[in-house]
Amino acid sequence: MNRRKKILILDNFFNAENYVIFPKFLLKFLYKYKIQTLKRLITKIKRIESNYVDFSIITNSKKRFYIDDNITIERLSDFRIGLNHTEFMEIKRNVSNISKKLVVNLYNYLLKSEWLYIDNVFILKALEFYTFRFFNKFLGEFELFRKILEESDFDKIILLNFKPSLLKSEVVNVKKVEFYNTNIYMNLSKLSKYFIFKHIIRLFWNSFEFYIKKKPVKNQDSTNVNRRNVIFVTNSKNQFESVLPIIDHLKKYEDINTYRYQNNNLISIDSLRSFTNFCLKVRRNISQCKREILELFNFNSFNLQPLINYYFDYEFLVMSIKVFNVFYNFKHFLKEIPPLAIIFCDHLSYEVRTLLPYCEKNNIPSIYVPHASISNIKGVSAKTNFSYITASGERIKQFFSNKIDQNTKIIVTGRPRYEFLYEKDVKKLDEVKDMFDNRIYKFSPDKITILLTTSPYDDKSNELVIETVINALKELNLINNLIIKLHPQENGVLHRQIMRKHKVEPIIVKNYEIFEVIKSSDILVSMSSTTILEAMIIGIPIIIIDFINLDFRITGKLLFIDEESLIIAKDYESVVQNINKLVKSKQDLYQYSLDYKKISQKYSYFDRNNPPTEKIVKLILNINEKS
Repeated sequence: MNRRKKILILDNFFNAENYVIFPKFLLKFLYKYKIQTLKRLITKIKRIESNYVDFSIITNSKKRFYIDDNITIERLSDFRIGLNHTEFMEIKRNVSNISKKLVVNLYNYLLKSEWLYIDNVFILKALEFYTFRFFNKFLGEFELFRKILEESDFDKIILLNFKPSLLKSEVVNVKKVEFYNTNIYMNLSKLSKYFIFKHIIRLFWNSFEFYIKKKPVKNQDSTNVNRRNVIFVTNSKNQFESVLPIIDHLKKYEDINTYRYQNNNLISIDSLRSFTNFCLKVRRNISQCKREILELFNFNSFNLQPLINYYFDYEFLVMSIKVFNVFYNFKHFLKEIPPLAIIFCDHLSYEVRTLLPYCEKNNIPSIYVPHASISNIKGVSAKTNFSYITASGERIKQFFSNKIDQNTKIIVTGRPRYEFLYEKDVKKLDEVKDMFDNRIYKFSPDKITILLTTSPYDDKSNELVIETVINALKELNLINNLIIKLHPQENGVLHRQIMRKHKVEPIIVKNYEIFEVIKSSDILVSMSSTTILEAMIIGIPIIIIDFINLDFRITGKLLFIDEESLIIAKDYESVVQNINKLVKSKQDLYQYSLDYKKISQKYSYFDRNNPPTEKIVKLILNINEKS
């Protein structure tokens, strides 16, 4: 009897679809077209092999699909999650180092290229974080791809819609690799240029429409003429809420106006000509730039040309247009509202890194008030040039001391957002209702409540976290003590599917205040999240799940994760043991509470006699007096 052949099909690796934002109608068409292509390919191979063949598919598509009951379809994220965590983290570190080297080389090589400057803003510095993350994702995908080739025991590997020029010969020769390509997918990169052109035309139209409808700016009335303007640059609701205590406090002063600036990514009317010239200049220089860069860079087994092409033809072009628009819109905004000081809420976004050089050139004081916990992202090395950084604690001050311009002053102020956690007791809830079916969970001193917080990582990572906790609590007979708190960007559908799969019914909540849910619970289980710091401040024990192979785009590590007293679970058994230990010892719960409150001061300092908001307001007022 003939042995059945095993064939692996690798789908959607390094396609333009993964890096270019195509319109929805095209994505739907490509999705259906791919399924039909796969069915034709499988039918053809079965006919050749007389049906003595077993198929497996690993796809890099975001969307799951179905071909046949007998065909296993695994997403690349499934393969990533299944790797040994220690081995994966070593791959991730190597990829991060290579990506950083690429970014630094790119930065240094192009530093003197005049076409990459908008006034005194070097575009690649503004885009450093985004460029690093782009390279990291692309090269990480390749490392997983190479891992599949090295470890698979298939008789044949078919690369679907994969350009042979991507791989150097030594990789292709290692395994029995074949290519099966379709014209539509092979020409997607050409199609992307059309959609970029369409994006620019749409940008012109949206800008024109916006300014036609825009109401004229009213002249300042007599009561406002002598007032000073403090501008808050916030790009999300979360950022705005983090500085709201400062805004409310400043409103008490009659000579201060506060304004919120949000980037609208439209072309300023007075910069239309400059915008056109800028786009033409960038397009004209990109081709020559790509050729020169490819001569500098090398990567084992992989042809970097597609990476450089994708980056400059799409990512860089689209993002540089955003940098241009941010710069000129902000410049126009400041003409109407001359600032006393400008408050920023992050240090990595292209908006902030575009506006900072403008502030520096025009002697406008810039103050950084972090809106979230600080992560150490080793791939980002360019120094920030704020006038002032308000560090939430001594540990944050230490972190920024090596990452700042020599003229930047760091002041430990604490975090305005968390003031109320120290000034008054957070309310304890009596009960919470499930967001789907209104089932009620009642908190009780006689019952240990375990809170699991999730984040909008990829589905597979979240699935593993949720299943780990559910299985651990089932094993400990504590599943009815579980509450799952969703991130604001999650809808809970995945959580419900996992619950049905395991036939359990923990309470799922979303719209409750996170501080109140933490305060009402006894143990927090989470991955790397700002919620961990909030739980430390409130003072409840925390178990951090640290064995999930997260996507290559997620590279940062929150600073407080290194604290020795935090409970880090490196595997499933560790989760079970630590939950069991905490549940059985109320004395341990109390001791952890004291320890965490003390440690949290290094990351969220609070002085009752000089609270964070007052410190930052004094800093702003001192700038007022000096000016």
